[in-house]
Amino acid sequence: MVTRYEDIKAIFRDNLTFSPSIALEKITPTGDEAKKVLASYNYAMNCTLVNEDEPAHMPRRRVLMEPFTPEALKHHEPLVRKAAREYVEKFINDGRTDLMDQILWEVPLTVALHFLGVPEEDMDKLREYSIAHTVKIWGRPKPEEQVAVAHAVGNFWVLAGEILEKMRKDPSGPGWLPYGLRMQKDHPEVVTDSYLHSMMMADIVAAHETTANAMKLLLQHPEVWRELCEDPGLIPNAVEECLRHNGSVAAWRRRTCRWAAWTSLPALIC
Repeated sequence: MVTRYEDIKAIFRDNLTFSPSIALEKITPTGDEAKKVLASYNYAMNCTLVNEDEPAHMPRRRVLMEPFTPEALKHHEPLVRKAAREYVEKFINDGRTDLMDQILWEVPLTVALHFLGVPEEDMDKLREYSIAHTVKIWGRPKPEEQVAVAHAVGNFWVLAGEILEKMRKDPSGPGWLPYGLRMQKDHPEVVTDSYLHSMMMADIVAAHETTANAMKLLLQHPEVWRELCEDPGLIPNAVEECLRHNGSVAAWRRRTCRWAAWTSLPALIC
Protein backbone atom coordinates (compact mmCIF):
# COMPACT_ATOMS: atom_id res chain seq x y z
CA MET A 1 0.00 0.00 0.00
CA VAL A 2 1.44 3.34 -1.06
CA THR A 3 0.37 6.41 0.92
CA ARG A 4 2.96 9.15 0.33
CA TYR A 5 1.65 11.85 -2.00
CA GLU A 6 4.80 12.07 -4.13
CA ASP A 7 4.97 8.28 -4.53
CA ILE A 8 1.31 8.07 -5.53
CA LYS A 9 1.75 10.87 -8.07
CA ALA A 10 4.85 9.20 -9.52
CA ILE A 11 3.08 5.82 -9.76
CA PHE A 12 0.13 7.33 -11.64
CA ARG A 13 2.58 8.90 -14.09
CA ASP A 14 4.49 5.67 -14.70
CA ASN A 15 1.95 3.28 -16.19
CA LEU A 16 4.65 1.15 -17.80
CA THR A 17 5.93 0.11 -14.40
CA PHE A 18 2.54 0.22 -12.68
CA SER A 19 -0.16 -1.10 -14.98
CA PRO A 20 -3.76 0.14 -14.41
CA SER A 21 -5.14 -3.10 -15.90
CA ILE A 22 -6.42 -4.37 -12.52
CA ALA A 23 -8.03 -1.08 -11.40
CA LEU A 24 -11.51 -2.51 -11.96
CA GLU A 25 -10.72 -6.12 -11.05
CA LYS A 26 -13.72 -7.62 -9.27
CA ILE A 27 -13.39 -8.03 -5.50
CA THR A 28 -15.53 -11.18 -5.63
CA PRO A 29 -14.71 -13.46 -8.60
CA THR A 30 -17.69 -14.23 -10.82
CA GLY A 31 -19.02 -17.76 -10.36
CA ASP A 32 -19.52 -20.19 -13.25
CA GLU A 33 -23.32 -19.85 -13.30
CA ALA A 34 -23.12 -16.05 -13.33
CA LYS A 35 -20.55 -16.24 -16.14
CA LYS A 36 -22.99 -18.28 -18.22
CA VAL A 37 -25.71 -15.69 -17.62
CA LEU A 38 -23.40 -12.85 -18.75
CA ALA A 39 -22.39 -14.83 -21.83
CA SER A 40 -26.07 -15.28 -22.75
CA TYR A 41 -26.29 -11.47 -23.08
CA ASN A 42 -23.05 -11.32 -25.13
CA TYR A 43 -21.59 -9.22 -22.31
CA ALA A 44 -18.17 -8.01 -23.40
CA MET A 45 -17.25 -4.95 -21.36
CA ASN A 46 -13.68 -4.01 -22.18
CA CYS A 47 -11.13 -1.46 -21.03
CA THR A 48 -12.05 2.13 -20.18
CA LEU A 49 -9.94 5.21 -19.51
CA VAL A 50 -9.12 4.08 -15.96
CA ASN A 51 -7.83 0.55 -16.63
CA GLU A 52 -6.26 0.65 -20.07
CA ASP A 53 -2.57 0.09 -20.70
CA GLU A 54 -0.33 1.82 -23.22
CA PRO A 55 0.03 2.04 -26.13
CA ALA A 56 -3.77 2.11 -26.48
CA HIS A 57 -4.54 4.59 -23.68
CA MET A 58 -3.01 7.89 -24.81
CA PRO A 59 -4.23 7.85 -28.43
CA ARG A 60 -7.79 7.33 -27.18
CA ARG A 61 -7.36 9.94 -24.47
CA ARG A 62 -6.16 12.54 -26.99
CA VAL A 63 -9.07 11.89 -29.35
CA LEU A 64 -11.87 11.65 -26.79
CA MET A 65 -10.99 13.93 -23.87
CA GLU A 66 -12.12 17.30 -25.27
CA PRO A 67 -15.67 17.04 -23.80
CA PHE A 68 -14.10 16.41 -20.37
CA THR A 69 -12.17 19.71 -20.29
CA PRO A 70 -13.35 22.45 -17.88
CA GLU A 71 -14.27 24.73 -20.76
CA ALA A 72 -16.39 22.08 -22.43
CA LEU A 73 -18.11 21.17 -19.15
CA LYS A 74 -19.25 24.72 -18.37
CA HIS A 75 -22.34 24.50 -20.57
CA HIS A 76 -23.70 21.67 -18.36
CA GLU A 77 -23.92 23.97 -15.32
CA PRO A 78 -27.44 25.34 -16.03
CA LEU A 79 -28.81 21.80 -16.25
CA VAL A 80 -27.11 20.81 -12.99
CA ARG A 81 -28.58 23.80 -11.17
CA LYS A 82 -32.03 23.23 -12.68
CA ALA A 83 -32.07 19.53 -11.79
CA ALA A 84 -30.89 20.17 -8.22
CA ARG A 85 -33.56 22.85 -7.67
CA GLU A 86 -36.33 20.66 -9.09
CA TYR A 87 -35.49 17.71 -6.87
CA VAL A 88 -35.08 19.83 -3.72
CA GLU A 89 -38.46 21.42 -4.38
CA LYS A 90 -40.04 17.95 -4.29
CA PHE A 91 -39.22 17.52 -0.60
CA ILE A 92 -38.39 20.96 0.79
CA ASN A 93 -41.86 21.43 2.31
CA ASP A 94 -41.87 17.98 3.94
CA GLY A 95 -39.27 18.94 6.54
CA ARG A 96 -37.34 15.70 6.01
CA THR A 97 -35.98 13.59 3.18
CA ASP A 98 -34.00 10.50 2.30
CA LEU A 99 -31.25 12.18 0.29
CA MET A 100 -30.07 8.99 -1.39
CA ASP A 101 -33.56 8.06 -2.55
CA GLN A 102 -34.80 11.51 -3.48
CA ILE A 103 -31.82 13.34 -4.95
CA LEU A 104 -28.39 11.66 -4.80
CA TRP A 105 -29.21 8.98 -7.37
CA GLU A 106 -31.42 10.85 -9.78
CA VAL A 107 -29.59 14.17 -10.08
CA PRO A 108 -26.08 12.78 -10.75
CA LEU A 109 -27.58 10.20 -13.11
CA THR A 110 -29.51 12.91 -14.97
CA VAL A 111 -26.32 14.94 -15.32
CA ALA A 112 -24.33 11.88 -16.46
CA LEU A 113 -26.94 11.05 -19.09
CA HIS A 114 -26.93 14.66 -20.25
CA PHE A 115 -23.13 14.61 -20.49
CA LEU A 116 -23.22 11.39 -22.50
CA GLY A 117 -26.05 12.64 -24.70
CA VAL A 118 -28.42 9.82 -23.64
CA PRO A 119 -32.19 10.48 -23.52
CA GLU A 120 -33.65 10.42 -20.01
CA GLU A 121 -36.59 8.11 -20.69
CA ASP A 122 -34.56 5.04 -19.71
CA MET A 123 -33.38 6.54 -16.40
CA ASP A 124 -35.21 4.13 -14.08
CA LYS A 125 -33.80 1.05 -15.80
CA LEU A 126 -30.33 2.55 -16.06
CA ARG A 127 -30.41 3.31 -12.33
CA GLU A 128 -31.35 -0.29 -11.51
CA TYR A 129 -28.70 -1.70 -13.81
CA SER A 130 -25.94 0.68 -12.67
CA ILE A 131 -26.45 -0.41 -9.05
CA ALA A 132 -26.06 -4.03 -10.13
CA HIS A 133 -22.90 -3.20 -12.06
CA THR A 134 -21.43 -1.49 -9.00
CA VAL A 135 -22.19 -4.60 -6.92
CA LYS A 136 -20.58 -6.77 -9.60
CA ILE A 137 -17.27 -4.87 -9.46
CA TRP A 138 -16.99 -3.62 -5.87
CA GLY A 139 -19.48 -5.72 -3.95
CA ARG A 140 -19.35 -9.12 -2.28
CA PRO A 141 -22.49 -10.84 -3.60
CA LYS A 142 -23.18 -14.41 -2.49
CA PRO A 143 -23.21 -17.09 -5.23
CA GLU A 144 -27.01 -17.07 -5.44
CA GLU A 145 -27.03 -13.25 -5.62
CA GLN A 146 -24.45 -13.24 -8.41
CA VAL A 147 -26.94 -14.72 -10.87
CA ALA A 148 -29.51 -11.94 -10.30
CA VAL A 149 -26.74 -9.34 -10.55
CA ALA A 150 -25.49 -10.96 -13.76
CA HIS A 151 -28.95 -10.71 -15.35
CA ALA A 152 -29.17 -7.00 -14.45
CA VAL A 153 -25.65 -6.32 -15.76
CA GLY A 154 -26.42 -8.27 -18.94
CA ASN A 155 -29.57 -6.21 -19.49
CA PHE A 156 -27.50 -3.07 -18.82
CA TRP A 157 -25.08 -4.11 -21.56
CA VAL A 158 -27.89 -4.81 -24.04
CA LEU A 159 -29.68 -1.51 -23.31
CA ALA A 160 -26.44 0.45 -23.61
CA GLY A 161 -25.83 -1.15 -27.00
CA GLU A 162 -29.34 -0.32 -28.19
CA ILE A 163 -28.96 3.33 -27.15
CA LEU A 164 -25.59 3.52 -28.90
CA GLU A 165 -27.06 2.11 -32.11
CA LYS A 166 -29.84 4.73 -32.07
CA MET A 167 -27.20 7.45 -31.76
CA ARG A 168 -25.18 5.98 -34.61
CA LYS A 169 -28.03 6.80 -37.01
CA ASP A 170 -27.63 10.50 -36.19
CA PRO A 171 -24.46 11.35 -34.22
CA SER A 172 -24.87 15.10 -34.70
CA GLY A 173 -26.36 15.76 -31.26
CA PRO A 174 -24.65 17.03 -28.11
CA GLY A 175 -22.91 14.75 -25.61
CA TRP A 176 -19.79 12.66 -25.29
CA LEU A 177 -21.17 9.59 -27.06
CA PRO A 178 -22.24 11.41 -30.25
CA TYR A 179 -18.86 13.17 -30.12
CA GLY A 180 -17.17 9.77 -29.86
CA LEU A 181 -19.16 8.44 -32.80
CA ARG A 182 -18.09 11.44 -34.88
CA MET A 183 -14.45 10.88 -33.90
CA GLN A 184 -14.82 7.22 -34.83
CA LYS A 185 -15.23 8.15 -38.50
CA ASP A 186 -11.74 9.69 -38.53
CA HIS A 187 -10.12 7.29 -36.04
CA PRO A 188 -11.88 3.91 -36.41
CA GLU A 189 -8.88 1.97 -35.13
CA VAL A 190 -8.73 4.09 -31.94
CA VAL A 191 -12.41 4.71 -31.17
CA THR A 192 -13.86 1.22 -31.37
CA ASP A 193 -17.49 0.16 -30.84
CA SER A 194 -16.46 -1.89 -27.81
CA TYR A 195 -14.71 1.08 -26.23
CA LEU A 196 -17.69 3.44 -26.61
CA HIS A 197 -20.03 0.75 -25.29
CA SER A 198 -17.84 0.10 -22.24
CA MET A 199 -17.26 3.78 -21.50
CA MET A 200 -20.99 4.48 -21.59
CA MET A 201 -21.61 1.90 -18.87
CA ALA A 202 -18.61 3.02 -16.82
CA ASP A 203 -19.62 6.70 -16.85
CA ILE A 204 -23.20 5.98 -15.78
CA VAL A 205 -22.04 3.76 -12.91
CA ALA A 206 -19.49 6.31 -11.69
CA ALA A 207 -21.85 9.29 -11.74
CA HIS A 208 -23.37 9.31 -8.27
CA GLU A 209 -20.61 8.32 -5.87
CA THR A 210 -18.61 11.52 -5.44
CA THR A 211 -21.78 13.61 -4.96
CA ALA A 212 -23.19 11.23 -2.34
CA ASN A 213 -19.88 11.04 -0.48
CA ALA A 214 -19.55 14.84 -0.38
CA MET A 215 -23.05 15.29 1.04
CA LYS A 216 -22.43 12.64 3.68
CA LEU A 217 -19.16 14.29 4.71
CA LEU A 218 -20.78 17.72 5.04
CA LEU A 219 -23.67 16.32 7.08
CA GLN A 220 -21.14 14.74 9.43
CA HIS A 221 -19.64 18.22 9.94
CA PRO A 222 -22.64 20.55 10.40
CA GLU A 223 -20.41 23.47 11.36
CA VAL A 224 -18.83 23.33 7.89
CA TRP A 225 -22.28 23.04 6.32
CA ARG A 226 -23.32 26.24 8.13
CA GLU A 227 -20.18 28.04 6.95
CA LEU A 228 -20.99 27.15 3.33
CA CYS A 229 -24.59 28.34 3.72
CA GLU A 230 -23.37 31.65 5.16
CA ASP A 231 -20.65 32.11 2.53
CA PRO A 232 -21.31 30.27 -0.79
CA GLY A 233 -17.98 31.58 -2.05
CA LEU A 234 -16.38 28.77 -0.04
CA ILE A 235 -18.14 26.08 -2.06
CA PRO A 236 -15.50 25.59 -4.84
CA ASN A 237 -12.76 24.87 -2.30
CA ALA A 238 -15.15 22.71 -0.27
CA VAL A 239 -15.85 20.57 -3.33
CA GLU A 240 -12.13 19.99 -3.87
CA GLU A 241 -11.65 19.18 -0.19
CA CYS A 242 -14.54 16.69 -0.24
CA LEU A 243 -12.95 14.94 -3.22
CA ARG A 244 -9.59 14.86 -1.44
CA HIS A 245 -10.88 13.80 1.95
CA ASN A 246 -13.63 11.37 1.00
CA GLY A 247 -13.22 10.29 -2.59
CA SER A 248 -15.42 7.57 -4.06
CA VAL A 249 -12.48 5.23 -4.72
CA ALA A 250 -10.90 3.80 -1.60
CA ALA A 251 -7.91 2.43 -3.53
CA TRP A 252 -6.70 2.63 -7.14
CA ARG A 253 -5.02 -0.70 -7.69
CA ARG A 254 -1.97 -1.15 -9.90
CA ARG A 255 -0.05 -4.20 -11.13
CA THR A 256 3.72 -3.83 -10.80
CA CYS A 257 5.43 -4.91 -14.02
CA ARG A 258 9.12 -4.14 -13.50
CA TRP A 259 11.61 -2.81 -10.95
CA ALA A 260 11.06 0.84 -10.01
CA ALA A 261 14.29 2.16 -8.50
CA TRP A 262 12.93 5.68 -7.90
CA THR A 263 10.29 4.73 -5.34
CA SER A 264 10.85 4.76 -1.60
CA LEU A 265 9.16 1.34 -1.46
CA PRO A 266 10.40 -1.85 -3.11
CA ALA A 267 8.50 -2.70 -6.30
CA LEU A 268 8.08 -6.39 -7.09
CA ILE A 269 8.40 -7.91 -10.56
CA CYS A 270 5.13 -9.61 -11.47
